[in-house]
Amino acid sequence: MMMSLRKLFLRLNDRCRRIKVVRADDSALAEDTLLHLAFTSPFEADILWDSRNVVWRTSIAGMTCVVKTFCGGVGKSLIYSVKRSKARRSFAHAVELIRRGIDTPRPLGFVEVRGLCNMLSHSCYASTYTPYIALTDAIGQYGDSVVDAFAAFVARLHRRGIKHDDLNGSNVRVGKDAAGRFTFSLIDLNRMKIYPAGHALGRREALDNVCRFTYDTDIFRRFAASYIQATGRRASEADDLIEYKQKADKRFWRRKRYMHALGRLLGIKKNAR
Repeated sequence: MMMSLRKLFLRLNDRCRRIKVVRADDSALAEDTLLHLAFTSPFEADILWDSRNVVWRTSIAGMTCVVKTFCGGVGKSLIYSVKRSKARRSFAHAVELIRRGIDTPRPLGFVEVRGLCNMLSHSCYASTYTPYIALTDAIGQYGDSVVDAFAAFVARLHRRGIKHDDLNGSNVRVGKDAAGRFTFSLIDLNRMKIYPAGHALGRREALDNVCRFTYDTDIFRRFAASYIQATGRRASEADDLIEYKQKADKRFWRRKRYMHALGRLLGIKKNAR
């Protein structure tokens, strides 16, 4: 009976299927190419990340592209029947970041596949590929100099009303320009808040935003001093930032221990962060 209902649902869902393809104004990819990417198995390509979502790299007409395919179950499909998909948010955020002078891989377009009751069956976001290294690796390679440059970059983000809600050592990519200066590029853009132009982040929100990129105390102390200097605040506020970070770390590790214990109790094997 349950299998029959499932087959009926899938048949109805397929009949109601609607596909939305949106290209960037300057996109080098045609709509049919984006559509092809949306229905290509990423496991036939160069996988960059494979967890809840899949990020893969491919070459089209001499251009290297990155495609992020967003996965989810029935529950998420229902949620995104009334919410913007992660692919659409990633695209919109990339366009706005570039408009505000913040680097991110150039958006090419996104695809949404919806079915019965506007349920989201599938979505993907395509961008160009930027061969930068992760912030974590850059800090290991360049040390304090990249930490200082990153602090100035984050201060600029906050002045421009941009809060990347997953500002960690992987989602910030680091390169160097022709003059040897560090350049920063943001990826994984679906979790962001972008305020109207002229609205800078408040103090509490800014403090909360910088707590995830490292758990190394010495690195964070260096970052805190440079960030406070870049924002023009009193030097003593660096101590407030460090204290806030320490409390945030304690909450994080307490939550991790709790979830680990709960997983063992329920016999659930969790993936490492």
